[in-house]
Amino acid sequence: MTRSGTVGHLSGHRVRPGLKGRAAFVAGVRHTDPEIRVLTGFCGTQDDNAVAGAFPLLVAAALALLAAITLVRNIRAPMDWQRPDPLAVVAVLGGVVAFAFVTPLLGVLPGAVLSVLATSAVVPEFRWPWKLALALSVAAGVWLVFVVGLGIPLTAIRGL
Repeated sequence: MTRSGTVGHLSGHRVRPGLKGRAAFVAGVRHTDPEIRVLTGFCGTQDDNAVAGAFPLLVAAALALLAAITLVRNIRAPMDWQRPDPLAVVAVLGGVVAFAFVTPLLGVLPGAVLSVLATSAVVPEFRWPWKLALALSVAAGVWLVFVVGLGIPLTAIRGL
């Protein structure tokens, strides 16, 4: 897990969701090995609207770099490859787009439901009652994790 006996935790501003996330991380580390030292750093400028997007931008850049490294490694030593199902690709893209556009208009719960329904639409083995149950379960999970658990003030359903 760690060769040095130390792990790090980096979080945004010292707000309730960040502190809860840090506490959960430390609890998981302690559960794994009580002797591991945890270093924590808080950063972020979420109160400064001029630079509030810097941290997400850095995370996105890091993810893009990791994706590029993975791509280069796969080009050098290709993995087994299956031709992607074009409908599945469109469904996943549709799910992302649905969430991105519906959430600001209707709220996070309708966005999550429509995203799951769009993504699962092309799975013929999965009947519509199960797709709806999954979509509602994911929406409930989003609410429980982000609003109840982390205290993030998301609009559940706009207008309510």
